[in-house]
Amino acid sequence: MVGRESNIVIVKLSSLGDIVHALQAVSILERVGGFKVKWLVKRTYLPLFEGIDFIEPVVPDFSNLISLRRGFKFRFGLDLQGLIKSAILLYFVSPDLRIGFSFNEVREKLAVLLYNVRVDTSDRRHVVEKLRKLITEALGIADDGVYDPLIRIRKEELEKTFSFVPDKNFILITPSSSWESKRLKLSWVTELVRRIEENKRVNKKVYILPGIEDSERYINSELRDRTIPSLTLRESIALVSRASAIISPDTGFLHIASAFGVPVVGIYGPSDPVRNGPFNTRYRLVFTSCTNIGCGKRNCSACSSMVPVDRVVSSLADLLLNP
Repeated sequence: MVGRESNIVIVKLSSLGDIVHALQAVSILERVGGFKVKWLVKRTYLPLFEGIDFIEPVVPDFSNLISLRRGFKFRFGLDLQGLIKSAILLYFVSPDLRIGFSFNEVREKLAVLLYNVRVDTSDRRHVVEKLRKLITEALGIADDGVYDPLIRIRKEELEKTFSFVPDKNFILITPSSSWESKRLKLSWVTELVRRIEENKRVNKKVYILPGIEDSERYINSELRDRTIPSLTLRESIALVSRASAIISPDTGFLHIASAFGVPVVGIYGPSDPVRNGPFNTRYRLVFTSCTNIGCGKRNCSACSSMVPVDRVVSSLADLLLNP
């Protein structure tokens, strides 16, 4: 069992969904108490950590890395990313124990050469459970089975979202992704919105929250009145937390919705829903018609072209009517 006031350094640089998963796993440290965490993360995601008292996010630039190496003595270092880059960063900060996934579980195999503790998580299915096992086994603490996302939305952030979505009950579609194979096409989303609003069992207005890269296309389309303008990350999270349900490919907003208990219709093709599906919420999954589900391809347009609209609408209606 670790001692109190233990210093821990965590490496989880990105992406949005991955960090949300990691926060759910790391939340046990807050409940156990006595831990002080430095978390290496990209600048884009710093707002996620606002109000989390036991975690200090650190952008891993040269100056900050030198300060961590010289100014802190870490007993535990957790590489929750599993990449060569993240393993190198952990090695440079120089904790006593450099903890990561085992060879068969790590994303880039060479990363294991920089760990002196490797945890086998192959008996866990979802990535949140894998991360939790790595943390609890390495630190010698019992898993309490609670997965708090730790993200706290302030009252004023929540109230601000009513200025662009005044409806109390609404459906939110988040179509964008950095993966072409996950990104929902504008023509497909347009048809989906039409079919949802024709379905009397749903009976809720639909809004679109596109990513920055897609925002202009949606604003200039026939969906302009339903398109939410570009928001800050925390405003987007606040809006997602209010939705009656969300329709999304496997992206960060799906996992934010899931973490906040918002019902999810997840659209899956190139990624594996067993490992990366909705977690701890009510959900329905709709798969593309592609025969190669879980292929991991980023730049294939086949998946997003083969999503059955009718199945998404019926899954949404079933999710709303059968809690």
